Amino acid sequence: MRCLHNLSATSLVLLTTLLQACGGGESTNDSFITTETSSGSLVTQINASDKESWVYVDLDNTEEFLTSKSEPVWDLAFKRQLISLNNDELVAIAILQETSFDSVDGSPTADKFFNDASDDEDDLAFSQERGWYSYNLLKHELSARQPRTYIVRSTEGTLFKLSFKDYYDDNGNGGYPKFEWARVDGKKIITGGNSTPCSDEEQLQTALDSMGDFDQISSGTLMLDTDDSTGIVTATLDASLGGPEQAAQSSYLYIDLEQGTILDLSDKEAREDDSWHVAFKRSELRSNSADSGPGQVQVSKIEQDLTSLQDVPSDPSWQQDDFVDEFCNVKTFGLDFIETAFGQWYEYDFENHAVRIKDDQTYIIQAPARNLVWGFAIDAFDDGVYTLRWKALHEQD
Repeated sequence: MRCLHNLSATSLVLLTTLLQACGGGESTNDSFITTETSSGSLVTQINASDKESWVYVDLDNTEEFLTSKSEPVWDLAFKRQLISLNNDELVAIAILQETSFDSVDGSPTADKFFNDASDDEDDLAFSQERGWYSYNLLKHELSARQPRTYIVRSTEGTLFKLSFKDYYDDNGNGGYPKFEWARVDGKKIITGGNSTPCSDEEQLQTALDSMGDFDQISSGTLMLDTDDSTGIVTATLDASLGGPEQAAQSSYLYIDLEQGTILDLSDKEAREDDSWHVAFKRSELRSNSADSGPGQVQVSKIEQDLTSLQDVPSDPSWQQDDFVDEFCNVKTFGLDFIETAFGQWYEYDFENHAVRIKDDQTYIIQAPARNLVWGFAIDAFDDGVYTLRWKALHEQD
C-alpha cells in the first residue's frame, strides 16, 4: 500500500489508518522516504546521489511527490548537493537566517522572494547566503546550515517552510538531502533572523568556537629558499597536521614572515601574541587581527604576479579577520570556512576533493606594529602542503 501524507488532510481517521498501514507514518520508494512528525510536519529524504540525473519533486502533491522536468508542476529539483527551482512556473524562495523551523509561523513579504539567477551552481537560489549547506574541507563532510529556514513558494502559489537536516543516508553515503517541511500561513507576515546583539564576551567565545581554541602546539615544517636577486622567499610549508581528522583537533601553525619561522604557539597563546602574521591549518588561513588575534595585521588582495610587484599599491583595500558580527553570526564562504582577510583563496572541486589555486593572485600583508609590508603569494597546495612566496615591499610616499 502506498502511503499518503497530505498537509491539509480532512479526515483524521483516514490519515491515522494510512499511517498505521505504512509503519508509523512512513512513505518510501527508491528515490525518497517521508515520515510525519508529532507536530504534523513532514521529514523527507531524497535519493539525489546520481551525479548526472536530477530528481524532481512536487511539494503540492504529497501522494505522488516525484515528477519529471517535462511536467510543469515540479517545484524543486535535486542533484547531490545542488537544488534548482522551477523558474518557468515562478517558484521562488525566501531565506530566514538564524531562524529555527519550529519558530516560523508565517511568511516574509513578497519582495524577499527570489529564484535562480541562472543554471550555474553559484547562481542557484539555494546557493545564496553561503548556501544551504556548509562544507568542512578538513573532514570532507557536508552539513546542513542551522538554524536556517527557507520559505518556498510552489507552482500553485502555496507557501511551505523548509529546513535542511542532513545530506547523508544511514550508511554515510552522500547525495541524500533530508529536509523538514510544512505549509505556512501566507497571510501572516513575519521577519526572520537574530536581531538581539550579543555581548563582547559572547563574540569572543563565538570566534574561539569557530577557529578552535587548543592549548597544544602543533608540529609542522617550513623550508625556505631566498633569491638574493629578487628578494623573494620561496617556502614549502607542511600544514597537513597529520590529516583532516587530527587537524580538526589541532592548533594552527603560526608563521612569522619577517623571520621566516614557525613560532611555538598554541591557539590559546596566539590569542595574546602579536608576533605572528599568518596562521595555517591545512587549507585554512588567518591573519593576526580582529577576531583572530591582537596583531592588527591587514591584508589586501590584488591581481598581479608577485615577481613584478615592487611597491605597495596606492590605494589598497585592507581587510582584517573580522568574521563575527554583532549578533554572533559567523561569516563564512562556500565551504564554510571562516571568512578571514584572505577570503576564498582557492576554487574547490567537489568531485575530486581537489583545491585549485587562482591565477595571478597576490596578497599585500601589512604589520603596522613593525612597520613591515610584504607581497605574498600561494603558488601550490597539495593536501595541506603549501608552496609559498613572499618578499618585503616599499611603501609609497
